Amino acid sequence: MWDRSATTEESFGILTDDELALEATLVRPAGLTDQEIRLVQLWVPKYPLTRSSLLPAARREAAVAGTGSRSVNLVFDLRGSGESDGVPSDEGFEIDIGSAREWAKERFGSQVEIRQLGFPDLGEADRLAVLPLRSGVMAELYRYDPDKEGETRVLYFSGYTGFGRDDDALCRAIAQGGYTVYGGNLMRYLLMAAPLTLETLWDDGTELAAQIGRPLYLIARAFAAGPGLAMAIGVQSIDGVIATGPAQEGLAALNLFSQENPARLMLTRQIRKLAPRPSVFLWNREEAGNLLPGGLRRIYDLGEKPHLWGVVSQITAPILLNALDWLLTAAQQGETEER
Repeated sequence: MWDRSATTEESFGILTDDELALEATLVRPAGLTDQEIRLVQLWVPKYPLTRSSLLPAARREAAVAGTGSRSVNLVFDLRGSGESDGVPSDEGFEIDIGSAREWAKERFGSQVEIRQLGFPDLGEADRLAVLPLRSGVMAELYRYDPDKEGETRVLYFSGYTGFGRDDDALCRAIAQGGYTVYGGNLMRYLLMAAPLTLETLWDDGTELAAQIGRPLYLIARAFAAGPGLAMAIGVQSIDGVIATGPAQEGLAALNLFSQENPARLMLTRQIRKLAPRPSVFLWNREEAGNLLPGGLRRIYDLGEKPHLWGVVSQITAPILLNALDWLLTAAQQGETEER
């Protein structure tokens, strides 16, 4: 639960460029004025979900960020959904997002930064999978099916800044490689579930894996690499993991992870539990920014075989497909040796 006194909300309508009314809610830290705002985050529902699915996460983020963040969260119903006017369409959704951006610029000034979290996608609306994990906590994932039903499943977590078009393209390409892919933004889950202990993360991950099925391999991008590795360590039904960015840094957010025993969150102390399941560690220079690979390399060095290390300039579909092939081969060899 978030502290209601820590946030304020404002409900209103946004007029689109084609003169439809979108029902919207602005969530901000209490005491933050319009003049102080420097960042507007657009929380875009996955159609056919509505803003009600995003408000719990937006509220919690505003509460824990506080006025020092200078950011607000704008959540709205896409046309033809929730309380908004109109008929759903991919073209219309793009107009909705553009109109929300224009509203934010007019309200807070042309210099304000606008960050879009997620995107709709009417054409593939039947791909949306909403998987309940426990009361008040769910995973919102897009499902990508191969041309021929794939036995092997892949769970793909985007970086913390949101599941975008590049992530969508990667998931489609992986599915074309013969995998059934579930892709989404880990941050929405973390905000709903926080503050998380390792045990709660493992319980949620076990429930999620049970609903997706096996064999199951996890890809965790950028700062999602840390929570992804932590989840895989304690969820035995995850058969292997690919981490593509800074790992320990992704577990550092005080608002997301319980600090009652912070030493238990150290991946260097937990990583040996992942074996004999295989793992691939890819230091992606594009995602890392100014960070150096030493932290991820130390986690890799303290782990046990079978594992693989690599440094890449960017993450592409061929790189991920090759890494998945390596995981499957390593897992099969491990099963043979056990027999």
